[in-house]
Amino acid sequence: MGLDPVDPIDPMAICNHYDIHLSKLSEIDPRSPFSGAKSSLFSAVTVPCGYRTAIVHNDSHHPHRQRSNICHELAHCFLGHECAPPLTEDGDRARDGGIEAEANYLGGVLLVTNRSRTPHRQ
Repeated sequence: MGLDPVDPIDPMAICNHYDIHLSKLSEIDPRSPFSGAKSSLFSAVTVPCGYRTAIVHNDSHHPHRQRSNICHELAHCFLGHECAPPLTEDGDRARDGGIEAEANYLGGVLLVTNRSRTPHRQ
């Protein structure tokens, strides 16, 4: 992708590179109950779209949080996690702690640059 070892990645460019469609929640549903005062209730979700994958993210969050949300969803994709319905039949949030921990870790790694390392020069 033309990045130097210390360059931060651009999650949007990563989505484009891997043909993952990135959608803003406000473009899908401008009156979403998950924006505004209740924006903390929804961050992002990975959605299968036929042979493609899409990530819907809450664009009402701070830009840094949006990057984090998108990288978390990219981590699910890179780790091969299967998409599952977000809610149980009872309407509770479906969550696998192990899978989420893996995505949290890799998502964070994707965000951290390698600025502490300087290129070795001879």
